[in-house]
Amino acid sequence: MNSTLYKRRRLRQKPHILTIEQSRELGQLAGNKVLKHVTDQGLIPYNLFRLRKRKLEKIYKYLENHRLIHDKAPAIDSLQTHQLAEYLLNIIYPGYPACKAKNQAYTDYRACREKDLGPIPLAYDYVPTTQVYERLDELYRIDVNWQQNTAPCIDVPIPLLKKSMDRIRAGNFKKSNEHVEYHLYFWNSTRTLLKPQCKSLLLNHQEIWSKEKEKMVNEGFMHIDITDKLKYFIQLTSRKSTAINDRISKEALVNHCQPSPNHALKITPHKSIKFEIKLADDDESNISHISISAVTKRTTDELVSDLYLQATTECIARSIQTSSFPLDTQQIAVHLLRQKNETKSLKSAEHLFMTCLSNSYSDLCHEQEKEIELIDPISFERIQHPIQSIHCNHHACFDAAVFFDHHADIQLWHCPICFVHIKSTEELRMDYTTKLALEQYAEEDKLLDTSETEIYTDDEGTLLIATEGLKRPSTLCDRATKKRLCPLTHVM
Repeated sequence: MNSTLYKRRRLRQKPHILTIEQSRELGQLAGNKVLKHVTDQGLIPYNLFRLRKRKLEKIYKYLENHRLIHDKAPAIDSLQTHQLAEYLLNIIYPGYPACKAKNQAYTDYRACREKDLGPIPLAYDYVPTTQVYERLDELYRIDVNWQQNTAPCIDVPIPLLKKSMDRIRAGNFKKSNEHVEYHLYFWNSTRTLLKPQCKSLLLNHQEIWSKEKEKMVNEGFMHIDITDKLKYFIQLTSRKSTAINDRISKEALVNHCQPSPNHALKITPHKSIKFEIKLADDDESNISHISISAVTKRTTDELVSDLYLQATTECIARSIQTSSFPLDTQQIAVHLLRQKNETKSLKSAEHLFMTCLSNSYSDLCHEQEKEIELIDPISFERIQHPIQSIHCNHHACFDAAVFFDHHADIQLWHCPICFVHIKSTEELRMDYTTKLALEQYAEEDKLLDTSETEIYTDDEGTLLIATEGLKRPSTLCDRATKKRLCPLTHVM
């Protein structure tokens, strides 16, 4: 198989709540070309961020007419294009990480962009990071050409920073300002980042380089978090400007005259923030571009909720594909998603996961006995949200919330049990069996899950196999193994 075609197919194989026919119709609305030998010819998640608003509105209208809207209907006219794209992504692909779709769309944008459309955009999609951080927009960028005799410093205008912050805040009004961070990047070219290992980093002659920032860089991150100092200097300038204006007004009232413009200019505070940079290898001349980008740091509850939604969407997609009445199954799923979105809490996502998985648990049966560990290997406390990597060969799970908290400042993720590499949240799966055991046995630390089938013979000696849920016959059984979750102490 052609490797490019294989990658395209892999991109298309994302679980969603649409039927095959609906997915194809949406693909035609979006203007996608029909590819041969591809069963799902619908939308690719990142394509939503490459469409114009007019086409996105057509997709929204289609979903509305088919009663597939399960979130609060927005005011379409007031939404920006990327906001509408993210809303539609959450409708069609519940739980799919929007930051990943945005990065893929940004990669396509840079590859297809015409060279005459201004400066070449920086390759933020190449920035090594995790899905804990979601990039919002570029705050500031400057091209530098430092020679050996040139002092490596820049002045960033504060009014320009404030204007960019207001623009980003208006374009991402659903993002909490408390979780917005500002990251500093050093670029060797428009596609290559320099490792920001500094000797010193001064903002307005105040040192901000610390052991904590050095640890982040050593973990593999290629940014420096300057959020606190950036906000401090901007707020300080605003307060000084307000105090100066008040003092000038008071002096004018006392002297019964108009405020002097020359006097105001003499005591006006700094209008820029000075960055003084010294790299550890004294190689500042390799820096070609410096940029400041706004990102939002997602909370642990948001990440865990997405994992529950990903598992639920997989279950919904499987149920729609195998159902004799796919449209009826789809409407039931939309109704459940609508109930979840009324509160948009972790508890509601957890309840939706248990509701959907409990109805399709017969598809998830195991044929061999296995022990179920209920203690997290990181915190050594009882697991609340059991997850595994799709690459793990063990049955033991670990807690999703503890995992995200532990890896918040770590660029490379690994399973805490077998240390297999985890590239993204798409490689993590909620474990229904362990979750069920946690709810049923609140005091146990370890359980045994036995085989889930009953094997018996009827009166004529014919070997029969019955899955759990079927009524067991009253005839004599030569052998029977019944599914159960029981404390390990009771078995041994």
